[in-house]
Amino acid sequence: MTDLPKYWVNMIKPFLNTGVDYTGHLWALNGGERTKMYTLVFTCLEVRAVHLELIEDMTIHSFLMAFIRFTNIYSMLSHVYIDNAKSFAAGCNIIHDVFSSREFKESISACVIQHIKIPLHSPWYGSVWERLIKTIKPCL
Repeated sequence: MTDLPKYWVNMIKPFLNTGVDYTGHLWALNGGERTKMYTLVFTCLEVRAVHLELIEDMTIHSFLMAFIRFTNIYSMLSHVYIDNAKSFAAGCNIIHDVFSSREFKESISACVIQHIKIPLHSPWYGSVWERLIKTIKPCL
């Protein structure tokens, strides 16, 4: 077995290094009508805390709005670990472009979010949040 990554054993604030993934869809009642919803799972890689966001679809806009709500609660992140889903990759590229703009660089130059995509066909890289999703699904 290899050594544990540094971000797993350091004492830092929760959700500084976060893994993000979707669960499968679930059905919710919205005004008496069944609606298909998705759960976006934010997993702290240090203490295994979990934050759930219920969203209507898996589009870039829904991901960005959930990400903004998440950062409003837990402050800025240092690293975001994602799989290779198209909405995650596009959403992280938009976030990177926004933080690179001149308006944001002047006001929040210390906040730099690095997004790290796990390698293709390597599901064990995301095993931390995949295991928590397996625990969450039966509860929902």
